[in-house]
Amino acid sequence: SHFSNSSNPGLLDTYGWVLYKRGEASAAVPVLESASSKAPNVAELWYHLGMAQLGAGQQQSARDSLARSLQSGQRFAGIDEAKATLDKLTQKL
Repeated sequence: SHFSNSSNPGLLDTYGWVLYKRGEASAAVPVLESASSKAPNVAELWYHLGMAQLGAGQQQSARDSLARSLQSGQRFAGIDEAKATLDKLTQKL
């Protein structure tokens, strides 16, 4: 897909999140990694990446990404899920 080498983090994020929602977490991870590396100050991108990493079985990475999404203090859609998921992961690891 031509989306995956886009330089637009918003487009990458949207595409990656759609992959994740379709149950393709492993495919979503590299797309969302690319989005978050291009816009590292956008908390929601780290949340999306963390959820995809979790879906792909990368628990340690997921914990790091979710923690990063919450460190900024930014409000974003999904912040409650990010907090709850991080709590669960922290108990497991």
